[in-house]
Amino acid sequence: WHDESRIAARRLVAILKTNRKIILDGEVNEAEWRDATEITGLVVWGDEHSGSRLLAKEQTRFYVTYDDANLYVAMVSPTPDKVKNDPHMTAGMGGLLKTTKGGHDTDVEADDAFEMDVVIPQRDGDLYRYVVNGINTTYDYTTGGYSPECVLKGIDLNWEPKWQVVANKVDMEKGWRAEARLPFSDLRAPVPKPGVSWGMNF
Repeated sequence: WHDESRIAARRLVAILKTNRKIILDGEVNEAEWRDATEITGLVVWGDEHSGSRLLAKEQTRFYVTYDDANLYVAMVSPTPDKVKNDPHMTAGMGGLLKTTKGGHDTDVEADDAFEMDVVIPQRDGDLYRYVVNGINTTYDYTTGGYSPECVLKGIDLNWEPKWQVVANKVDMEKGWRAEARLPFSDLRAPVPKPGVSWGMNF
């Protein structure tokens, strides 16, 4: 988290509320996500020693919206040119993705994974991390310290959010797509009111 926060400059975006029904099928339907805010502009290290940053060549797009009960996040990640030009580079059970881990709360961060961090400043900066790989293996934890039997702040794998995600849609033409529904109840937070700021990291 520290290294990632050093790479990406902090950005402010307005997230709009939606009344549309979003069906989690991994297809990121334009009509369903019409109210969502698109977020892109991912960066990578140009030179770690000088601190320079470069825009990533393949730009993943994220979409964020919410309703009275849930935060919704979608991802569309294009197939890298090097994979399009050389299909033999593909690996793993997902074909185009490296996906080796199965079983809930298996550490999938070594796989190709979609990660979402939600930070709630109003709760002393509590961080909630949601991770999924290309075969829908989920991994989640919090540093919030508000879960049962969790006394000190630190990684708490006992936190079991009831989030839903579909992340197994991938093909050469459309790339990798994922859709997730994150209940506010799992974040121990009310629906954000206008003007309230939360942090997110992808």
